[in-house]
Amino acid sequence: EEIQSFKSINKSVIKKELIENRNFPFFSMPMGFLNAISMNLLIYVLNIFYTPTFVGLYAKANRVIRLPISLLSASFTSVFYQKLSTTERKIWLYKISYLTIFFIGVILMLPIIFWGEEIFGFVLGHQWIKAGYIAKIIAPLIIFNFATSSVSNVFSVTKTNHILLAWQIFYLTAALLIIYILKSSSIYTLLFYFALYGSFMYFILAVMGYYILKKRRK
Repeated sequence: EEIQSFKSINKSVIKKELIENRNFPFFSMPMGFLNAISMNLLIYVLNIFYTPTFVGLYAKANRVIRLPISLLSASFTSVFYQKLSTTERKIWLYKISYLTIFFIGVILMLPIIFWGEEIFGFVLGHQWIKAGYIAKIIAPLIIFNFATSSVSNVFSVTKTNHILLAWQIFYLTAALLIIYILKSSSIYTLLFYFALYGSFMYFILAVMGYYILKKRRK
């Protein structure tokens, strides 16, 4: 029975699917590699320009506030991909999903934005108060990253992974340029402008996803 089922597979259908989805390995693999670098870019660079103490503070702050967000993002991304692949109201789903996830991110980050130092000092100890201040600075970047990453599967659904890869290359290149320009500044100044730039870029990526869906509908 299984052999008959296997024989019934249409080779032309398989060939068609392979051709239509050929961009996935070509674009998704390098994109994943670049994304991994981008996520840890500051840790790599801070080790060059700043003391290990500040690097440790940033790494701790980044890890603590990203952990709950990352768990939620994985769940949202899976559900969003499934719904987007089947629904006819793709634009509506995209908008409502992005706004919902964005506001969830804001709500989760509000305590950090207002009481970052107090929370880190109380939970982790007095020596981590500066990490709480760093967490306040990078909180907007975490929010925009959370919202956009959760709906970024729109590029896979619409088979436009090449656009996402181009964005990733530009993001990483410009981020390195910003770090190089501000390398002589204080770590807090560098983090502020890096977070501002990252937030803007993730918002632009979300807008790109929206217009791709809108164009496909036409």
